[in-house]
Amino acid sequence: MQQKDTQLKRLIKVRSDISASIYPIELYQVDDYFTAEENGVELFRFKSQHLCSIKAKELIRQRKNEINAKIMQKINELKAQGIL
Repeated sequence: MQQKDTQLKRLIKVRSDISASIYPIELYQVDDYFTAEENGVELFRFKSQHLCSIKAKELIRQRKNEINAKIMQKINELKAQGIL
C-alpha cells in the first residue's frame, strides 16, 4: 500500500491591517512556498510571502473596482431613465 505524502499547511498570521485588506483570502505556508486560498480553493502561489500578500491585495482591489463600476453604471442608467 502506497502512502501519500501529506503536506502541512500553516496559516500565516499577518498584520491586522493586511488581514482586513485581503479578507476573505487566507495565506498559508506549504513546504517551501506560500499560497493564497479562498473558500479552500488555491488562487495562486509564490516563493515569497510578500509577493503572495501583494497579489492578494491586487485581487481584492480589482474585485472592489469591478463592483464599484457596476454600481456607477446602474446609477447612470437610473439617472438616464429619470428615476434619480
